[in-house]
Amino acid sequence: AVAGGAPAAASGASAATPPPPPPSAMPKAPEWNDAAAPSSGVSGGSNLAPYSKRLGGYILDGIILGVGSLILIVIFSLLKVTFIGLILALILFLFYAPYFIGSRGGQTIGMKVTGVKCIDAKTGETASFGKGFGRNILHLLFGFFYILQILDLLWPLWDDKNQTIHDKAASTLVVLND
Repeated sequence: AVAGGAPAAASGASAATPPPPPPSAMPKAPEWNDAAAPSSGVSGGSNLAPYSKRLGGYILDGIILGVGSLILIVIFSLLKVTFIGLILALILFLFYAPYFIGSRGGQTIGMKVTGVKCIDAKTGETASFGKGFGRNILHLLFGFFYILQILDLLWPLWDDKNQTIHDKAASTLVVLND
């Protein structure tokens, strides 16, 4: 026997060493897959909402707010009190998300359609009106600085908890609705 435990070649012929195994394939980067959202780590092990569902809910809510505001402004403009329409549109923008998040199971209309909800990151319970208001105010303030709003909306793409900056500030998570 040759060192290493390989049998010696018969009749003096040199033993051919078997070829080395083929190199293992390079590990592939994980593919972006909505179904594979990581666990949030809160009690109950809720699944974090994938970016596509968050974005879909955001777009739907934007349409609802835009159309609602336009209707208010047009009606009050026709009544020659445009300022009241603008004030009501501002109130709609300020309180739409906090109202629905705090009193409707943590879901705005857009979130309900896309199957996600907003929860308190510490307790796993539905986020309160106050948390909803805090995250909404910060999000609206970012709207005055276009680059901050874009950064906020893209933040979940690289965040380990899929949180926006306004989620982090309010200690909220957006999760799949069970």
